[in-house]
Amino acid sequence: MTVILLLFADKAPLPKWVAALPAQFDVSLVNEIPSNNKDIVIIDTDTLKENTEFFMPFSQLAFRCLIVGEQWPDEQQVNALVNGAAGYCESNESASMIALALNSILKGEIWIQRHLVQRVIGALVNINSQKQANESLNMTEAKEKLNRLSARELEVAKMVEIGENNKKIAHHLNISDRTVKAHLTSAFKKLEVRDRLQLALLMKEIS
Repeated sequence: MTVILLLFADKAPLPKWVAALPAQFDVSLVNEIPSNNKDIVIIDTDTLKENTEFFMPFSQLAFRCLIVGEQWPDEQQVNALVNGAAGYCESNESASMIALALNSILKGEIWIQRHLVQRVIGALVNINSQKQANESLNMTEAKEKLNRLSARELEVAKMVEIGENNKKIAHHLNISDRTVKAHLTSAFKKLEVRDRLQLALLMKEIS
């Protein structure tokens, strides 16, 4: 069973979030950042303010992190995603939207406002560009990985690069949502990337 931990400085919203989480999840409340492996930790922005060390690269943690808050600034959201957080959503989201966010994250996707996708990708590209100043990027290897994709997987990857969601990709290519997900899963494996954000970044670097 998927384990979800709730770490909130403000306890008021907790009952709502516990009630909103689907029954198939094993939900627990915690008072500190866990050190052992869990599936997802939902943490509020007030806790992040009190624990600045948590802004280490989230990708180094043993779980995926969904941040919740009230009108958290776009810059903070982008910073969190760039540092490896799995997503951000408003604390007053509906139960159905919360479940959708969690299911997306469990599939290896990120959850963020659509208008911020290109900003996150751009920030990651800039970070990688700075790294390239100190070490050469093996583009030959990256292009060889890209050649592993089928023609349809490549089409899907290119649409992910520009920030399209699965529904729009399916409509544009005249295929089902399930087929899009299958192509993405295959592309992640072939390109050795974790999620659609890393896929988009790789596509940007190669193009």
